[in-house]
Amino acid sequence: MAMAIAAILFFCLLTLSSNSKADQGGGFDVRQHLSTVTRYGAVKDIVDNSFIPSHIPDGCTPIHLNLVARHGTRSPTKKRLREMEKLADHVQELIKDVKDKELSLRKVPAWLQTWDSPWRGKLKGGELDSKGEEELYQLGIRVRERFPEIFNEEYHPDVYPIKATQ
Repeated sequence: MAMAIAAILFFCLLTLSSNSKADQGGGFDVRQHLSTVTRYGAVKDIVDNSFIPSHIPDGCTPIHLNLVARHGTRSPTKKRLREMEKLADHVQELIKDVKDKELSLRKVPAWLQTWDSPWRGKLKGGELDSKGEEELYQLGIRVRERFPEIFNEEYHPDVYPIKATQ
C-alpha cells in the first residue's frame, strides 16, 4: 500500500515537474528527482549547466573549507533488514508450497528458488558499505584536487577536523 502511494506521489511530482520544465523549454530528467538514498553515481552523468564552480580571484588563496555532504551508500536499516528476512521467508514458503503440491517450478527463476536475504542475521543496519566508502573516498580525492592549497600537509585530525552528525 505504501509503495502504491509513493508511486502515485512520484507520478504527480513527475507531471508537475514535466509541465514546469516544459514551460521553460527544458527537458525532464528523472535522475534529478531521485530520493535521498540514491547513490551519487546515479546522477553523475547528468549534463546540468546549473553548477557554477567557485572562482578564486587572482591573488587569493583558499585557507579554509567547509563541506556539507551526505553519507555514502549504506546497508539497509534494521527495519529494512527485517522486511528482507520476511520477504525471503515468504518466498521460501511459496517455493516449498509449489514443491509440496508437485507443481512446475519451470517459470520460477533458478536463482529465486534458493534466494535468501543477504543480510540475514545482521543485528545492526544502516552502516556505510564498501560502495559508500568508495564514494566518500572519491569525494575526498576530488575536493583535494580542487583545493590543493588547503590539503598540502599530511592528514592529522588536529589539522583537519572531520565532524559528523552521528
